[in-house]
Amino acid sequence: MGVPYGYAKDSKAVYYENFVGKIKVLKKADPVTFVSNDDGYFGWDAKHFYIQNKQVTEEEWNQKQH
Repeated sequence: MGVPYGYAKDSKAVYYENFVGKIKVLKKADPVTFVSNDDGYFGWDAKHFYIQNKQVTEEEWNQKQH
């Protein structure tokens, strides 16, 4: 059985749970517009891109998506 990981959100914040069960609040993420790619790796909101729990630039995002 694997350790759960990936994104979650509520009305106040977006969270990322890593592969060892540690949860980090993504402080700049907007929970209203945040969308997970449902793969545990990629997520975005209206202004930011995330790879796991790291905010990345649009250029970094595009490199990882291809």
